[in-house]
Amino acid sequence: MKKQTNPLFPVLLLAAVLSLGACQYQRNNTIKQRDFRENSTWVYGPGKDSAAVQLNNKWPDNPKNDQRAQAIRDKFFGVVTPGE
Repeated sequence: MKKQTNPLFPVLLLAAVLSLGACQYQRNNTIKQRDFRENSTWVYGPGKDSAAVQLNNKWPDNPKNDQRAQAIRDKFFGVVTPGE
């Protein structure tokens, strides 16, 4: 007696193979171009594993910004006390 297979099996097999091929679709969504900031320590830092120099910018704290951020949080999420 011959075992009967599901008629959808070939379709599902094809869909599985095609879905595995879709994992690399972003590889073709790139453009090859020269990086004109390639040796810039300002952008990439002094070494391979170091942070960019531009990240060293420090700005003085402005208490008005904290108040404004809290007012926005209150507007969106309502007034919530810690521990609720």
